Amino acid sequence: MTNRFKIDDAFFEDKVNEVKEGYPFPNKGAKVPLCMDIGANVGAWSMLFSEYCTELVSVEPYKPNYDFMVSKFKELGINNITIYNKAISTKDGEKIQITIEEGNKDSGSISSNDDISDSPKEVLGEVETISYSHLYEKYPNVGYLKVDCEGCEWDLLMDSKLDHIKILVVEMHPGFLGRKKVMKLKNYLGTQFKNVYSRKDLFGEVMVFSNMNTPLTINV
Repeated sequence: MTNRFKIDDAFFEDKVNEVKEGYPFPNKGAKVPLCMDIGANVGAWSMLFSEYCTELVSVEPYKPNYDFMVSKFKELGINNITIYNKAISTKDGEKIQITIEEGNKDSGSISSNDDISDSPKEVLGEVETISYSHLYEKYPNVGYLKVDCEGCEWDLLMDSKLDHIKILVVEMHPGFLGRKKVMKLKNYLGTQFKNVYSRKDLFGEVMVFSNMNTPLTINV
């Protein structure tokens, strides 16, 4: 799989600052047994997760992003992380294509899922799938789940056991799911959690849900 994006330390730092400045995190003093980062990109969320998670599991389908994460986290001495070069799905072991809209230069908008738009797509390569049920069986103590997988949020969250999750951060993608599915997913998650934060960005809407008894402090 070739890399058509510039993935370097400057790109990584920009992503970390973007997450720090505009997205939700609990206080640094919080302790979470296990955090899971689905759609990790180059690892900005994962790096920040590592500050207060005892164990961290990250899933990233695009091989150059994955390779950068492995190298960067080794350089930073972060060793409480397991990184999978897989695409999240409802089934294990399938081969699927990784695509991006032609002309898009942001490796954060890579998709391993079909979308409903008519925009021309560039195929970046192929990756094997792993199911959330497989991950949950192996890592049953997920306390904080972040999902940014360009459309897989429907299958992952509508069909999965969620009552073990204390904090859920999910980016909804109407361009992949359609607005009706996004609304249904929002309504469903609203029956499982309390919605404590939402923010729209270029790709969709980031929403934070919590079932913690104590208020969630969000640094934005």
